[in-house]
This record gives sequence, structure tokens and C-alpha cells, in this order.
Amino acid sequence: MNSFLSRLNQSEAGWSLMDQAAVSGGNFLTTLMLARILSPASYGTFSLLFLSLYAINTCQGSLVIYPLTLHVASTKPDEVRHLNGIALLHTLMLSLPFTAVLACITFVLHCMDVWPFLALAMVSWQIQESARRTLLGGLKSRAAFLPDLLCYVGQAVVLALLRPTSLALVFLVIMATSLIAAAWQFGLAGISLRRAFSLAPCREAWRLGRFILAANALNMATLQVPSWTLALTSGSLSVAGYQSLLNLVGVANPIMFSVSNLLIPAVARGSLRGAAEARRTMYHYGLRYGLLLVPCFLGLLVAPTWVMHMVYGARSTYLPLAPLLRPFVVAFALQYMATVIGAYEGGMARPKTYLWVQVAGTGVLLTLGVLLIWLYGIEGAVIGMLLASATRFLTFVLISRAADQRMHLTESNSCLEIRP
Repeated sequence: MNSFLSRLNQSEAGWSLMDQAAVSGGNFLTTLMLARILSPASYGTFSLLFLSLYAINTCQGSLVIYPLTLHVASTKPDEVRHLNGIALLHTLMLSLPFTAVLACITFVLHCMDVWPFLALAMVSWQIQESARRTLLGGLKSRAAFLPDLLCYVGQAVVLALLRPTSLALVFLVIMATSLIAAAWQFGLAGISLRRAFSLAPCREAWRLGRFILAANALNMATLQVPSWTLALTSGSLSVAGYQSLLNLVGVANPIMFSVSNLLIPAVARGSLRGAAEARRTMYHYGLRYGLLLVPCFLGLLVAPTWVMHMVYGARSTYLPLAPLLRPFVVAFALQYMATVIGAYEGGMARPKTYLWVQVAGTGVLLTLGVLLIWLYGIEGAVIGMLLASATRFLTFVLISRAADQRMHLTESNSCLEIRP
């Protein structure tokens, strides 16, 4: 046991997993706590607002965090503080249109009183995410762990103590914990705005992130479509029921995000030694992290009702939905495998692959998925997600394999040309 803990303490993969476990675990505890505290109608509204935040943060991640991760992975340590400054300035610039989007969303949901607090939570969360990704991109997950633990798990603890029934207070808690963690992580990585006020970093961020932005927008559509379609066809109570299932299969999120955070910079480094080394990196981490999902997924497959009972209580209105956990688990298993290949493609600087995969997956969900949701409600939403995940995985396999074959052919031709 001591030997295992010692290896974990010295392993970047181990610290990356623990850090992402703190982030996703904290988010899981937050959504679980609010599912118990809020009424189903209020929880459904919170789910839609939180999904909106997640979608906007993903757009910011495409144009700010993805270029930041690639640059941190390949730059000198003393340059990181300048990259942090650039990322912070870009985040603040993007917050203006994003805040307008949130105003429209809260207007549609008839909760404009929540909008200022939702906007503050968004900006704070994005700033903190930029700070932590600088540490993760430099393979310093150990340094990022405690601030992330404070931010995400601490957020859940505060909500458990306050037991708020106001969504405004919920988002104020998210804002406060995010800002505290961001200040801590900026202190660890350093920050300088001296090179931030220039158009060159903006152009470079757009060059690197535009395809990822389009792909992530499609991926976010995949996550948004079920909840918003349920809201339009069945109301916020159905959204709450769907979210109760998503919370449980979301146990895979720490591993999915960890493998992506680790693989992109690791594959980028491995690709400097050739495509074969990059592929070995993908298989190594993909298999290692995938094994961690097995016991969690088996529990949900074998005893879904018992799990729902333990998490939400014996009198929960969500218990009749337990059988739907089984197809949802299969959907998330396929999504994990697609995530591994997607991280590999990101590390190989092939964002167009990611774009076409999301086009395929989102197309399935917007057609068959919406039809299934309209006909069968929550059950249709789960089956639609299963079909979309299967489509993304198969498309990733086919396109990534073809790209690798082209790269291998190019490398072979180059070797032949330099031979005397």
C-alpha cells in the first residue's frame, strides 16, 4: 500500500486524475446537493442554466484554453506568466458577448433576476479554468490539486451548509470559490500582462482554435439538445429527471476530462518523436484510465435502482427512471473511447478531425434524437445520446486511422528522399 501511494505521489498521471476527480467530484456533489435541496422545477431551471454556462465555457476553452495548453506544453517555464496574461485578457474580452447570451437565456427561462449573478459566476469560472489549465499544460497537476479541491469540493460544502433555495445565491457561491482558487493558481504559475495587448496572440488563438470552436459548439449542441428539447416538449420536471440520470453516469467525467487534459500535451510531446510514439501514448493512458471506469459502470449496470436509492433517497421522484441508467452507461463508455481518440487528434494538431466527428454526432442527435425525445420523452433522450455517442466513436476511428496512414506515407516518402 505504501509503495502504491509513493508511486501515485510521484506520478503526473495520478495527480492529474486526482485533480480532475476533485473538479468533477465537486461538480457532482454540487448537482447532487441541489437535487436534494431545490424543488424539481427549480432544479430543472438550474440544470438548464448550468448547461448554458458549460456550453459558453467550452467556447472560451476553444479560443483561449486550447491554444494556451499547446503553448504551455512547448514553451519555456519563464514564458508561462505571459501566456497567463494573454489568456486572462482574452477571457475578459470574450465575456462581453457571452454575458449578452446569458441575458437572452435567462429572459427565455423567466429568471432575469438571476442574470447578474450568473454572469459573474461565468467570468470567475472561466478565469479559474484558465489558471488551472496553465498548471495542467505544464504537467503540474500536483500544484493545481489543492486550489481545485478548494474551488469545487469547497463549493459543494458551502452549499451543503447554506442549503440555498435561491439560484442567485448558488451562483454567488460558485463565483466566490472560483475567484479564490484562481488567485491561488495565478500565484503559483505567475502572470504578466506585458505582452497581452497585441493582435498577434489573438490571431494565433483564432488560427488554432477556430476548428475546435466549431467542433465544440457541435459537441455542446449534443449535450444541450436533450435537456432543451425536453424543456420545450415536457417542461422543467422532465429536465430534472434527465439530469438525475446524467449526474450518476457523470461519474465518468473525472476520468474523461483527466485523460483529455493529460493526453493533449503528452501526445503533442510524443509526436515530436514520431506518430508511433504518439499512438503508444494514446493507448497507454486510454487503457489505464479506462480500467478505472469498469467498477463504476458495472455498479450502474448491475444495480441501477439501488444506486438511485442510495444517492437520491427512498422517496425520490427520480427512482422510476433507474432502468434507463443501463443504456446511458453504454453511451458514456462509447463517449470515453471517442474522448481518447479526440485527445489524440488534438495533440496531433488535427482539429479538423474533431470538427467532422462532431458534425456526424450532432447530426444524428438533431434528427433521430429529437424525434425520439418528442415521441418517448426521457427514454428517447437517453437512446438518442447512445446513438450519437456510437456515431462519434465510429467516425473518430475511421477518420483518425486515415489521417495516421497519410502521415505514415508522408514520413516514408521523406525518408526515401533523404537517402543518398
